[in-house]
Amino acid sequence: MDGALGKHVIGAFEKANLIAFDHMWDNGFRQTLSATKAIRTPEDLQGYKIRVPPSALWTSLFKSIGAAPVSVPWGETYTALQTRVADGLENPLAGIYFAKMHEVAKYLSGTNHMWDGFWFVANRRSFEAMPAATRDIVRKVINDAALLQRADVAKLNNDLRATLEKHVQFVEVNPTAFRERLKVSGFYPEWQKKMGDAWPLLEQATGKLA
Repeated sequence: MDGALGKHVIGAFEKANLIAFDHMWDNGFRQTLSATKAIRTPEDLQGYKIRVPPSALWTSLFKSIGAAPVSVPWGETYTALQTRVADGLENPLAGIYFAKMHEVAKYLSGTNHMWDGFWFVANRRSFEAMPAATRDIVRKVINDAALLQRADVAKLNNDLRATLEKHVQFVEVNPTAFRERLKVSGFYPEWQKKMGDAWPLLEQATGKLA
């Protein structure tokens, strides 16, 4: 996100009259927490009710693997696992731990199936109304803080594994089978079409996907 793809996204913000700063903040790679069974392969997700945010990308991803994603507000997810409205969820380790989701689940699979982050943005009119020297200070502080935040999040997610292992069973996952399932399901071509010019910029970092 610090490279060509990030610049492309920053340009999209500009079209909406928003100023995005240079460095995206990190939320971490997302893992799969299950209340009912260990998730090791795509077959383990067939018909599996997994809580996802109300997002087309998340829903498409898990449907393509064969799961049955359910959109539940984050504040209701703990209860959803208790009552089996959902069999599991996906989130970075920090989100799982601080929301105490490990209290109502048994297995935590290292699927690393998605990464996401946050972008600091400013209203263009308000930002450009500031003196140039003030804008420079704001840019520097926010960009420097983003790099520190990334390091903090990486350390937090690494350290939390030892803490969570006291409550749930960690399951190691080979991602190859999941990637193959996404290829044959048409997930990558679907999102290649939706992302348009951003897709080849993504593949510069990931390698060929579709």
